[in-house]
Amino acid sequence: MRAYGAVGDALGAVCAAVLPVPDVMYGGDPGSRVAVCTLGSHGLLSGVGRSDVMGHVRVAARLLSENRGIDGLVRAACGMGLRGIVVCGRDVRGHMPGHSLVMLHRNGTDGAGRIIGSSSPDPRLRCDPVHVAHFRRMILEDLRGVEDLDMVRDISSRLAASLR
Repeated sequence: MRAYGAVGDALGAVCAAVLPVPDVMYGGDPGSRVAVCTLGSHGLLSGVGRSDVMGHVRVAARLLSENRGIDGLVRAACGMGLRGIVVCGRDVRGHMPGHSLVMLHRNGTDGAGRIIGSSSPDPRLRCDPVHVAHFRRMILEDLRGVEDLDMVRDISSRLAASLR
């Protein structure tokens, strides 16, 4: 078991009990090969999920942690056959999952599953290296810090059109 295993699971359970954050994900065009990840920007996710952006993306969701969150995103991207992702919104302080996601895309993981180049506190993944390889082949549009719905719409629309 990796370092974050038992301790991370216990801390995650405590956080979920004390500060529950409901999972929110919006489904869109099942034929699309593009996702939007709004990092910690809940308002942006809500705006994307209720807009015409969902007509050209498969899924929109947030990302709050640099380990289990990225594990889930990478598995889902592989399972859905996604080929592009728009990473936008504010990164989560402390955990910096957006930074880790970009480093994963750029550098991959080492033999212990640690994201190479990440400065997040615990950027260790459990997902299959085949899934990581799939994720690294995807087109990643790095819009970290951008919360402009029109810009997200424009970039995601162009990406979706290029992958049809």
